[in-house]
Amino acid sequence: MNRTQIFTILSLIILTGFLTFVTSNPALIVFLVIAIIFGLDLSSDELYENIEKLTGKKPGLIYGLTLFSFLTSFDEIAVSGASIGVGYYGISIGTMIGSVVVTLVIFLIVLKSSRTKIENRYFPFLMIVPIYILFLILLDKSGSLAILLLTFSVVIASFFTFYYLGSHERGEKTPENIEKGVLSRKILLELVFFIFCILIFSVYLSKGTGILGAYLHIQDISSGYIIPGVLGSIPEIVVIRSSIKKKDSSSVAGIITGSTVIKGGILLPLLIYAFSYTPSYTDLVASGSLIVLLITIALIFY
Repeated sequence: MNRTQIFTILSLIILTGFLTFVTSNPALIVFLVIAIIFGLDLSSDELYENIEKLTGKKPGLIYGLTLFSFLTSFDEIAVSGASIGVGYYGISIGTMIGSVVVTLVIFLIVLKSSRTKIENRYFPFLMIVPIYILFLILLDKSGSLAILLLTFSVVIASFFTFYYLGSHERGEKTPENIEKGVLSRKILLELVFFIFCILIFSVYLSKGTGILGAYLHIQDISSGYIIPGVLGSIPEIVVIRSSIKKKDSSSVAGIITGSTVIKGGILLPLLIYAFSYTPSYTDLVASGSLIVLLITIALIFY
């Protein structure tokens, strides 16, 4: 497709996607969600291409950790915030847990099927979330002070992840831009447009999944886990697929590490502490997620 066709298709999806706010017809919502997913895939591919033009190299770890990981986590953050706003904090927590689990599981499948590998140095950072859930279960009856200390420790460790990996990348030599005059106004405007597309499509996807959840009568933490948690992982996967297609393992590692740490190492602990969610080992959402996460992360690196 040429640029005109790409902009036309994305603009049409932006216009039609707004119907998620004015209809509750499940068949139409399913059709819109499919179109929105296609729009996410196309806009993430183009965003990737423009960053490569602007920098003269593949996006790499820094963009994966920051720009891509935030953009691909935006829809879950939107669902989480909206759920709290209407009083359903359980859906908010379920969305965060479900998204982390589903994203890592699908990431494992994509990684193995494409025969792509990421460095072992990312292992301890992906382990932040399962370690947090494990301690949360063990501290179930230990009181609010212990939970506060756990929350503080996990959030600090998560921010350290961005600092440590970011400083490592900044220490590497940056190749000179291969294109002269590439920082043109046109390319910058295109970059902003594709970022806007990812953000607006994420909002549409959040709204669509909320409608489907209500239609299926799924409530509370399980609703957030199953509906937004599953479909909310799509942006990460399509952007990761773009990076794998371009043989950019640094971006792949940055996206999966960044989105996992943002959702599971920062937002999840803050939500759990704020709403006093204290799971026990009999809690299938928490204990089941812990087991799946441990197995999945082990298989990602081995």
